[in-house]
Amino acid sequence: MKLEYIVVSDLDGTLLDHHTYAWNAAQQALDLLKSRHIPLILCSSKTAAEILPIRKALDIQDPFIAENGAAVYVPAADTDGNKHERVEFGMNRADILSILQTIKGSDEGNTFSFTGFSDMTLSDLMEATGLDEESAGKAMQREYGEPLQWQDTEEHLTQFQQILNRFGLDTLQGGRFLHVSAGCDKGKAVNWLKNYYLEKTGVSYQVIALGDSENDISMLELADIAVLIKSPVKAFPVLNHEHVLRTTGYGPVGWNEALLELLNKKQGTQ
Repeated sequence: MKLEYIVVSDLDGTLLDHHTYAWNAAQQALDLLKSRHIPLILCSSKTAAEILPIRKALDIQDPFIAENGAAVYVPAADTDGNKHERVEFGMNRADILSILQTIKGSDEGNTFSFTGFSDMTLSDLMEATGLDEESAGKAMQREYGEPLQWQDTEEHLTQFQQILNRFGLDTLQGGRFLHVSAGCDKGKAVNWLKNYYLEKTGVSYQVIALGDSENDISMLELADIAVLIKSPVKAFPVLNHEHVLRTTGYGPVGWNEALLELLNKKQGTQ
């Protein structure tokens, strides 16, 4: 039987250039995926409000994963792909913010120095990310987690994470921010989608996952083929995987390089 594939991709620093957020360098591989009808699952720390216009610009109708696996969005039946059913894994953001406020106001927490999205103005976020006003506004529309700019020592970060764990919260390091969430990671969401496609089609898919940061590790670990995208601002994260490819090109250049190599090779062996 012909093998089938699902491609799961991080956005910032992976399919999107770290500095410009452009994806044009990946166009050849994007076209190949479309021509072979291979699903492309966008899996990002970004909000649904941010992902939807990117998905539209890329002409993708496949499911997507928002806020580091906090929610999976699947196109609703009998629609043109613009309406979605949502499966939630993450804690509500309001509850997370309440816990963070409790920690920050406590005796053991008042020495930590960090700035969350909830502390930032739109201008602050635009300056921190390089996003335009409209995109920054969409980034503010978070529902499940709180990204932080950590402005303290590594030692204090370890202490902070230990306190968060007592409240049932976790941290994931993304390309720019430390993300605080609960009950979710990209791996859980991708695993749910693997089962979704199996039930929907009866075909067992192999997963190719691409990412550049620590918050991508959980999805990379469960993939059949893991691709680490070279970053211009940090080293490759540590990943234990028997089939891992590290790109020489940055961001979308590396994304394009890896998928063309993998899919052309696989096509020739089927």
